[in-house]
Amino acid sequence: MNVLLLDQNEAFAKKFISAMTKVTGTQVSFCNNVDACREMLAKGSYQVVLIDGAFDSVNPRDFEGKHTAVAFFSNMRDTIKNTTTIYKYEGMKEIYEQLVQLHAAHTEREVKVSTDESGRIKNEILTFMPVGGGTGSSTVAMAAAIQFAKNDKVLYLNLEQMHAETVVFKAEKKKTITNLISTLDTNFQKEQAKLLFDDIIQSDEHFGNLQLIRGFTNMEDCESLTEAALTNIIELLKKCYEFRYIIIDADFGYSAFLKSLILHSDKLVFVSAGYEMANRKMEMMHRYLDVLSRDEILPRQFVVFNRYYGMNEEQEQKVANGMTIAGRFARFAGGTREKPQRLSTYSVIQEMMKTQDAFAELA
Repeated sequence: MNVLLLDQNEAFAKKFISAMTKVTGTQVSFCNNVDACREMLAKGSYQVVLIDGAFDSVNPRDFEGKHTAVAFFSNMRDTIKNTTTIYKYEGMKEIYEQLVQLHAAHTEREVKVSTDESGRIKNEILTFMPVGGGTGSSTVAMAAAIQFAKNDKVLYLNLEQMHAETVVFKAEKKKTITNLISTLDTNFQKEQAKLLFDDIIQSDEHFGNLQLIRGFTNMEDCESLTEAALTNIIELLKKCYEFRYIIIDADFGYSAFLKSLILHSDKLVFVSAGYEMANRKMEMMHRYLDVLSRDEILPRQFVVFNRYYGMNEEQEQKVANGMTIAGRFARFAGGTREKPQRLSTYSVIQEMMKTQDAFAELA
């Protein structure tokens, strides 16, 4: 195994390299700054990049590759930025075992990503979740679906209680995800899955590449969406269709279902308005993801900000805490802070579409 160590402490690095080579035979290369690390990654092949905890301001995903896993390497046992964190002062054999497990899990996740005949990823799941009420997560999810549908086939799947999609999308069918789940709960034959989904998936009249599954018929129907039902829906969609993106518009709440939704996703997108309560909820989500990352390999995480609350870049980075900031939008325009003028959902989406590289970070 080849490992690249990014660490400012040269004395520690030399001792660690010597011990790892002697005890486990692992080849460890060393660099002491971010630019040098990037250069070495470009020139060499490494199974794992270990980033010293002193570099906790970097985005670990910037050093990740198809065959390269990333972990923080810390003198504290706390998890850093929802990323696997290895304790520096474990025994060499214990560290080696963690490196092997990390690389194996990363490779397994990459292998699971399916591609079409041209090698492009298919059925990539992007899950959008609000951090606080009224943040505009459905608006962002629909805007992303419209943007991606300009060039690719997209499915918008609404798992929320509100029918936000009816404001923007135009489709004929009345059937919803409620009908889908109720049918799957019967003695349903999986061989008939394509017929079932064809009866519920709708094509939008204005956006040719965009299809959708409408949200729940009634609010109480949300309780029917269990972990098993979610898994069934996603597995059947991937088996029967070749969308480039599946955009999931989800609600926020801590539960076993949330864990299942996160682990089924390829990318997580949190939408925050940046007000005090939303920031506290974001902190809670970071802690939840920290705990989850100890046993699971998590998808990449992003945050989109509603900039009405006037956060500056430093404040945004603090709230993001290692997540990639994928965009900013204004839910309000004009008026005063006490009585702002609220833009319609469609107006917000139109404003987003004016940005040439809208959602480029998520593609």
